[in-house]
Amino acid sequence: MLDRDGDLDVYADAAYAAGSMEFLMVEDGEYVAAYRVDGAVLAIASVRKEERVVLTLTGEVDAAALQALVDDAVRRSPAGTATAGVVTPLDYAEACFLQEWNRRWVRWPHWLDRWLHGAGPWTREQLQLARR
Repeated sequence: MLDRDGDLDVYADAAYAAGSMEFLMVEDGEYVAAYRVDGAVLAIASVRKEERVVLTLTGEVDAAALQALVDDAVRRSPAGTATAGVVTPLDYAEACFLQEWNRRWVRWPHWLDRWLHGAGPWTREQLQLARR
């Protein structure tokens, strides 16, 4: 998800991304573009009556544009962050999820943490399954 400030946000799937977006911000043009990790373009729309956001596949694939966005995001990443040095959009998504996982707080007892958050951050395999 790309916003008008040039920030690239990563979500596990389109449904989670849509649920995280505010429909008024969509109507205001806050979000510029949305892609799946494979470069498939998603249309961003708001449903005013239900006050929700809908992301739908457009049928277009623009892997080059997504790669350019990832390259820019990596270039702007501070040295030493999880996203520094990644190459592909899938690498970037995986690094973002790992960074988010490592920063979570409060750290619960291990059994409770696994129950609330699962065994770890989203992996490359899970991200590839989510795009199907």
